[in-house]
Amino acid sequence: MKTRTMWGIYSDSKRRLGHTAILAPGLLLGGLTVRYLLRPEIPFIGRLVSLLAVTFLSVPLLFSSYWLVQLDPTADQIWRIVSWCVGGSLPITGLAVLTVVFQRAHGVALARPVLVITWVAGVGAFGGFLTGVYDLRRQRKHADERATAHRLQTLLDASPVAIISIDRDGTVQRWNTAAETIFGWDEEEVIGEPYPIVPECKEDEFQRHLTRANSGETIEGVETRRETRDGALVDVSIGTAPVFDAEQTLHRTIITAADVSERKEQERELRRTYDFLDSALDAVPDLFYVLDPSGDLDHWNTQVTKATGYGDEELASMSALDFFTDDEHSRIDTAIQATLEEDAVGTAEAELVTKSGDTIPYEFRTKPLNDRNGDTLGLVGIGRDITERIQREQRLRETTQLLQAVIDAAPLGIVHLDEDGEVELWNREAEELFGYGEEDVLGEVSPVAPDGEPGGIYDRLRDPSEGQYFESLEATRQRKDGSQITVHLWAKPLFDGNDRFAGVVQIFAGVGDRIRREQQLTVLNRVLRHNIRNTVNAIGGHANLLATDLDDTSLQGQAETIAEQARTLEHWSEEAKGLNRILQRDTVRSPKQLPELVDQSVTRIREIHPDAEITTDVQSDVWVYADTSIGEALHMIIENAIEHNDRATPEVVVSVQRRNEPGRAEITVADNGPGIPDLERKVLENGDETPLMHSTGVGLWGIYLIANRNGGEISITDNDPRGSVVSIVLPTADHKTSPAAVEGTEY
Repeated sequence: MKTRTMWGIYSDSKRRLGHTAILAPGLLLGGLTVRYLLRPEIPFIGRLVSLLAVTFLSVPLLFSSYWLVQLDPTADQIWRIVSWCVGGSLPITGLAVLTVVFQRAHGVALARPVLVITWVAGVGAFGGFLTGVYDLRRQRKHADERATAHRLQTLLDASPVAIISIDRDGTVQRWNTAAETIFGWDEEEVIGEPYPIVPECKEDEFQRHLTRANSGETIEGVETRRETRDGALVDVSIGTAPVFDAEQTLHRTIITAADVSERKEQERELRRTYDFLDSALDAVPDLFYVLDPSGDLDHWNTQVTKATGYGDEELASMSALDFFTDDEHSRIDTAIQATLEEDAVGTAEAELVTKSGDTIPYEFRTKPLNDRNGDTLGLVGIGRDITERIQREQRLRETTQLLQAVIDAAPLGIVHLDEDGEVELWNREAEELFGYGEEDVLGEVSPVAPDGEPGGIYDRLRDPSEGQYFESLEATRQRKDGSQITVHLWAKPLFDGNDRFAGVVQIFAGVGDRIRREQQLTVLNRVLRHNIRNTVNAIGGHANLLATDLDDTSLQGQAETIAEQARTLEHWSEEAKGLNRILQRDTVRSPKQLPELVDQSVTRIREIHPDAEITTDVQSDVWVYADTSIGEALHMIIENAIEHNDRATPEVVVSVQRRNEPGRAEITVADNGPGIPDLERKVLENGDETPLMHSTGVGLWGIYLIANRNGGEISITDNDPRGSVVSIVLPTADHKTSPAAVEGTEY
């Protein structure tokens, strides 16, 4: 329950007292008139006048109080009306009193002068009441206008849109706060001044808009640019509306300007983004497309036009099914609907039909395109030409078939072990070598792996940084029946694209017969070399005795020739023995650093031949894939160049460099001697002897054999101005990652 304040009680009392003051004249006038009417002696005219007074004076005064209540004026407004009533009645009442006094002074008697004065006062009060009510309404109207103007000003000041009023001459009449914010001029700077925000480049446009506004046209949403106080141009949306006065004459023009700079910048940024996406999509080698929910093309990149042969105008009226044969329509339509319904990525392969009728195999991947509310807008898709992939798959199938045919037909045992050492491939020749059938070994650890494997060496093959494999390694394996078999083994690790170990491929070749032949040749070689050496020693001894004892000079010369030839034959025998020792070493090849081998050989030969001038021109960090005998070959070439040199100071240049041919390196030894005879060159380069062509140098034969077994090539050319250049080209190796064999290890 609210407690009424003293001011509220006083205000209510004042209102009631004011209403009473307006009601009292009516009651007084009505009471006096009714009392007069009740007198019987009143003549007819008197009654008529009295009734008129009650009807047109008393009743209106009584109802005016009730009507005033409906207007709900304040207490002050009520008393202002009371003052108007008093002000209206006093002058006329005073005049009536003077009239009565004047008539009485002249002997004129009026009937009931008090009643007449009351009627006159009532007329004045009623007139004052009407004037007061008019004044109240006028005040209220003015107050409403002021309130409306205030609200309008508040609205103008709070509006984020610049609102500017100009007259017919373009003079600013109103300039709100938003106009100050957007354009930089304060209101007092522009009121009464020409409209300041039109840049020179937009003057014609503004005049056209002003002419349309002056003719009574309303303009909305014209996007243009206007100038700020600092001279910058701002993007705005302009609207104009004419304002007419009561005579329908143009009074002013209202201009609105909304700052759309941020939106325009967003639009420009969006356009840049669209342009970037269009450029990016046009650069994509695949087809990019967007379909609407009905399957019609909505957007596409330039690759679609290139691949299909259709122009943009043609594509705009085509659907997805138009690019496939009739037989494919049902399948493609089903795939599209399934993608839309499942809201997932769909994949399909089909032949795209071009405008010229050609067909191209494509793989299509599509995904529903949804808006923020999850409503489906269509499909977005990528189409990739899989012609090359299909061709690769075909070639892979053919290669796989060819490889399988080679594996089946190969006279070598071929075995593939997975990363755990279990057999995945075991060909027929492996069955012949070891006696195990394919059904015995598939999925099992290899039965022919030595004890302790897989492990040890097998683990070393797992590491790609080791880069190792076995080449022609002689090993002994046990067959299914328990017997032993000697084989040559080649083994190479397999790695996937991430350098993860994926298994080992092994190749086996039986070598039993070859070993027996080599043993026989070794025995024969030893016997023959022993007998030749003993015979040569005997011939040489006897020749020396004859040369000493004979007196005939010619016979002495012949005896010395016999002795010299015997020594030469013995030297060849020793060379053959040394070469045989070198060639019987392990043939396992591994990465070798050529600069290091050259340095070792040159150092040794300088100690043996200090008078020789040996220079080197070696490219650093050159690695070749060879066995240990390559160093002996290099030593033999340099030593041969010095020993057969006819100059006082033999000059030798040893060079090492990578060839322009990928994967090859070259060693060259150039000398200034007499050169190598053509016969020796042909034998050395061809690697063969015929009955008509024999080499006399065992050393050159050794160089050829060593180069050949290391995958190298040897050539001899003339040096300028004299001498020979011996060149050996070998396969290169990366000392960190290239395959290297494990030497001296049983596998």
